[in-house]
Amino acid sequence: MRVLAINAGSATLKFGVFESARTLPLIDSAIDHPAVDAATFEEIERHLHRAGVTTLDGIGHRIAHGGPLLSNAVLVDEEVEREIGKASALAPHHNPAALAGIRLTRERWPGVRHVAVFDTACVTTFGWGLWCPMAGARTATAHSRIEASPGFVSYAMHWPSASRSRTLQSLSR
Repeated sequence: MRVLAINAGSATLKFGVFESARTLPLIDSAIDHPAVDAATFEEIERHLHRAGVTTLDGIGHRIAHGGPLLSNAVLVDEEVEREIGKASALAPHHNPAALAGIRLTRERWPGVRHVAVFDTACVTTFGWGLWCPMAGARTATAHSRIEASPGFVSYAMHWPSASRSRTLQSLSR
């Protein structure tokens, strides 16, 4: 299984191609300060072509915040896109770029399954202040969580190492 992993962030767009049978990526690259647009994905396609990647089995998207409804890895559809858009206020430097990346890749590779994985998954799964074995880091309650009002939680973290694992698991189902 070949998966293109995309992390469209605030300053860079990182991407890699992973095969489930390999420990090292086939491609591991970044585009600094990109506009998340068609030209960016043409550059990604050039990397794929140079590496001999002609087919993809899935595309995984790292999303900073899924809002109150999205925390587990999910197959991307229009409803998931809407929820990511709604959560953009909680991650204004990351979610809009990630959402643009999702929309462009779904247009460019329509027959490929797209999975969104969320940085907030570890915290919602394991709880605050707990060791997160997937990320290999300790969450810090006072630093990572701000409760502005009941029902509102803001997260400030990245869990990219967990994203690859959850993407492959979701695509394998």
